[in-house]
Amino acid sequence: TIVGKCLYCGGPWDVFLPESVCTVCREPILICPRCKLDLYQKQQHLRGITTATNESSEGKSVVGIRSEYHCEDHFHLKECYYTNLCGFSKEDMDSQMKKLR
Repeated sequence: TIVGKCLYCGGPWDVFLPESVCTVCREPILICPRCKLDLYQKQQHLRGITTATNESSEGKSVVGIRSEYHCEDHFHLKECYYTNLCGFSKEDMDSQMKKLR
């Protein structure tokens, strides 16, 4: 019997994985494999990273960028708070800063 649910889609999921922690406070979160892959792809695209080359739109290598997750308390920051800023342009970071204020 599955007793938990994915924070992102609300589907049944109750497996905590070591890498699935909030990027703000490090609290473990529940995220299903489908949402995990979807979030990874969205964040790579947001950073301008092509999965074929692992390069940003500026041509810089960004291998090893992991997905960043947000717990329920910090879910409102999912579009503007990232621990790893690699791949973001100055304009992207300025926009994120405005959203954080």
